[in-house]
Amino acid sequence: MAENVLALLRFLSSDQSPLPTLTAGYARPSTVYFTLFGKFYMYSFKTARVMYLALFVVSLTFVRISTARKERANLVRGLVAVMASTFGTATMPNLVALIMSKGLNKGMSWFSNPFSPIVLYAPPALLGALLSQYLVGPVSEQDILNALLVLQSGLAYGIQMAGIGSAGLFFLSGLPFFIALLLNRLITGNTTDISLITYAIAQLEPLLIGSLMLAIVSEVFVPLVSQSILY
Repeated sequence: MAENVLALLRFLSSDQSPLPTLTAGYARPSTVYFTLFGKFYMYSFKTARVMYLALFVVSLTFVRISTARKERANLVRGLVAVMASTFGTATMPNLVALIMSKGLNKGMSWFSNPFSPIVLYAPPALLGALLSQYLVGPVSEQDILNALLVLQSGLAYGIQMAGIGSAGLFFLSGLPFFIALLLNRLITGNTTDISLITYAIAQLEPLLIGSLMLAIVSEVFVPLVSQSILY
């Protein structure tokens, strides 16, 4: 498949490519579509905006109701912790990539095997996430999960309003978090303790989506890069 994709990319970027003649008929995508648990889903951007806004509003309402007034400031610390973790996770692997490319002149050699990039970049990503939390300081589980819920539902709506259909990734991650936190109160009887069942419900769908995306990158992008190196 990688060889076919490489051949297509070379043809479409050559002088014989028909792409320059197709620009007049191009229209921006207006639908969201994906497969999940073996089923295909498709809906319009208008429907997406309504769905994502509804999730964002109910998420804010849930967090406000379930958090005492004096504890709401902790939500800000939770948001800072989550954003710092995201920044650290993105920064450390890129630093490693910079060292491999500019320092050791081996920027693409690790992509010759589908599993090598995982070995190279996963530890720095985890280090970046954990190091950021050390700098932020201790934050309760409830505040972190509330922050994740608000942030993901907010990003889903905000990115969709910008006309980007991949905002659905944040919706698909935020929805199970909302369901899990809603059920957590029924399981534990309070809003301070987090049940292991809550983590299982909240992480099942994001882990599935992440694994599918990793499989796509490993099966298509890595062999494609490998072929590019050979040529």
